[in-house]
Amino acid sequence: MSQELQGLLDRIQKEGVESAQKQRDEIIAAAKSNADSIIQRTNMEAEAILKTTREEVKKIEERSRATIQQASRDILISLEAELLKRMKKCVKSTVSDSMSASLMTEIIKKMVDAYSKCPKGEIKLDVILSQKDIDSLAEAIKSAMVKDLKINPQIIKGADLSSGLKIGFNGSDIFFDFSDSTITDIVCEYLSPRLSAILKGDAK
Repeated sequence: MSQELQGLLDRIQKEGVESAQKQRDEIIAAAKSNADSIIQRTNMEAEAILKTTREEVKKIEERSRATIQQASRDILISLEAELLKRMKKCVKSTVSDSMSASLMTEIIKKMVDAYSKCPKGEIKLDVILSQKDIDSLAEAIKSAMVKDLKINPQIIKGADLSSGLKIGFNGSDIFFDFSDSTITDIVCEYLSPRLSAILKGDAK
């Protein structure tokens, strides 16, 4: 009887151990499966986050680069405009200072000489000067014309003329413009592309 009881107990213990081991193995397998699933899902989420982050960083870099490029262009345009403004002021001042009675007389002489080669009868000369040049230079210019070219020019005040002169022949409405503003525009038109090239680093 005791042997049968012991055998029963042994069998129950064996079955209990086997059942426990089986449950343990099932729990471990389920845990491992869950862990693998969690790791896989975490990796996928991490890759998605990393991809999104990289795309955002790329967009930020592109926006930053575009902003910097636009700012650089704006600064360059502003700098070019300011330099051109200062250059124009400097050129105009230089031209104005250079427009002496002797230089303007020389300009008139060369124009009269060129005009006289086209036979159009007696030369009548109109000279437009600024008010300040009329006050200081008109007599010297007129005297030189009478003396050297035997021409008595009509001196006219130019309301919009600050320096330099304009020359007209035989009552024509067409005048040859040697005003400081026109000469400055011509010089600056020549220098402006070169200035732009220098600022952009394209000058050779």
